[in-house]
Amino acid sequence: METEKVNLVFLPSPGMGHVISTVEMAQLLCFRSPRISITVFTMRHHRKPSLTSLTSSYISSITSPNITFIDLPYPSDFHVDPTQNGETIISLYIQSHIPLIKQSIQNLNRPISAIIMDLFSTTLIDLADDFGVPAYVFFTSCASFLGLMLHLPSFHGTDFMDMKKDGLAVPTLPVKLDPLALPSPMLDKTNDAYEWYMYHGRRFKDLRGVIVNSFVEVESHASNSLSAARAPPVFMVGPIIDVHPRRQERRHECMEWLDGQPKNSVVFLCFGSMGAVSAEQAKEIARALEGCGYGFLWAVRVHDKVERFGLSLEADADAEMESLFPEGFVERTGKRGMVLKGWVPQKEILAHPATGGFMTHCGWNSILEGVWFGVPMLAWPMYAEQRFNAVLVTEVVGVAVGMELDYGGNGGVVKAEEVERGIRYLMEDGRVRERVGEMSGVSRRVGVDGGSSFAEVGRLVEEIMGERMNGKAS
Repeated sequence: METEKVNLVFLPSPGMGHVISTVEMAQLLCFRSPRISITVFTMRHHRKPSLTSLTSSYISSITSPNITFIDLPYPSDFHVDPTQNGETIISLYIQSHIPLIKQSIQNLNRPISAIIMDLFSTTLIDLADDFGVPAYVFFTSCASFLGLMLHLPSFHGTDFMDMKKDGLAVPTLPVKLDPLALPSPMLDKTNDAYEWYMYHGRRFKDLRGVIVNSFVEVESHASNSLSAARAPPVFMVGPIIDVHPRRQERRHECMEWLDGQPKNSVVFLCFGSMGAVSAEQAKEIARALEGCGYGFLWAVRVHDKVERFGLSLEADADAEMESLFPEGFVERTGKRGMVLKGWVPQKEILAHPATGGFMTHCGWNSILEGVWFGVPMLAWPMYAEQRFNAVLVTEVVGVAVGMELDYGGNGGVVKAEEVERGIRYLMEDGRVRERVGEMSGVSRRVGVDGGSSFAEVGRLVEEIMGERMNGKAS
C-alpha cells in the first residue's frame, strides 16, 4: 500500500530572492521526508517582467519529483499605484491573489496539510483558516528583524526619532539601534507602508510557526530572545541558499578573468537584482576603485531616476558604459579590473579563491552566501530592511565592515574617499576575514546530522506530520 502523501502549499513573493530560498526550503523538506509533496504557487512580478522571466528560468532547472509549480495569472483587478511604497504595493498585490489561490488549491483535488507563505503574505492566514489548515511564514530575512516586526505593535505611538540619542532597544539585538537603520516607512507613522508593517507584525502571532532562514550560531541572541518571548514557535533552519551552480551553456567571461587573479585579491561589487546607483555615484565608486589599487569585479546597475540608497524597478538606463565613469577609467584599470552590466553569477564569483571581498547591498540571501563562502563584506545597504541587516553583520556578527553612509538623505552621494577607505578596510582587516572564515565553517556544519539547523528541520517535519496525523488537514 502506497504511503499517503502530506501535501503542502508554498506561496512565495515574486522577488527572485524570495522564490529561490522558498524553493530551496521546499526541496529540503522533501529530502527529509519522502512523504512530503509540495505545490509552489508562483506570482508574476508586478512591476518588472524581466524578473518573472528569471523566475521561470530558475524553476525550469528544478527536477524534484515531489515539487510541482503552478504559475498564477496576473490578477485582472490589480493596478500598481506608483505613489505607494513598495511594502504597501507587495502586500496589496499578494492580497489580490486570494481568489486565484483559493481556486487553485481547490483544483488540486487533494487535501492539503499546511500553507507556508511569505512574510508579506499574512493576509493569506484567513485563507488557511478557510481550508482548516495551519499557516506558517517562511521568513526570508534574519531572526533579529523578525523580532523587530513582532515587537513593532508595542512601539506604536512612539516617535522613533526621539530615541536617536540613546538608541532604540530591539529585544532580538544585543546592541542599541539608530532609528535611521529601520526601514524608511517605519519612521513615518502616517505612511500606509508603516500600517502594513504593523499589520504583518500583529498577524505573525496568529501563525502556527515562523520558519526563519537563519541559524542559531549566527544569531544566538535573537534565538534566545524569540524562545523566551510570547511569540509563535520559531524554526531556525538556515542557511537556505542555492549554493549549487546551475548548468550553463558556457562559463561566464568573468570567471575566466578571475582565474588569472591572485588569491583574495579581488573585491566584488554587486547590489542585487533591484539595487541601483546614480550616474554620479557610479563615478565616485570608479574613482575609489582606481585609487585603492585592488583588483575588482563590478556588476554595474545604474539608473537616472534612482534615489539616494535607492531601489530601482525601472528599466536600466541606456547610457554607454564608458559615459558612467571618469574619462579613461576603463583603459587605466583594464588589467586589474572588470566591469559588467547585467546579470552575473554571484555564487560562483563568491566561491572563487580570487575573490577577497564583497561590497553588498546587505540583502539577507547575499549575506548568507558571503558567510557560506567565507568572503568578508563591505556593507552598503540600500532599501527595505538592509540597513538593519548591516547593523547585525557589522556590529553583532562581525563578518562585515561598514562605511559612513548618510541614512538621513543629506549629502546624497558617498564620496570616493569614503568608498576607498571602506574597500581598504575590507581587504586589509584580518580580524573580519578570520571571523567570516569561522562562520563559514559553522554555516556548513549546522545543516548536517548533529547540527542545529538539521535538528530544527526535523522538529518542523515532525510538527507538520503531527498536524496531518491529528486530522487537522483539509
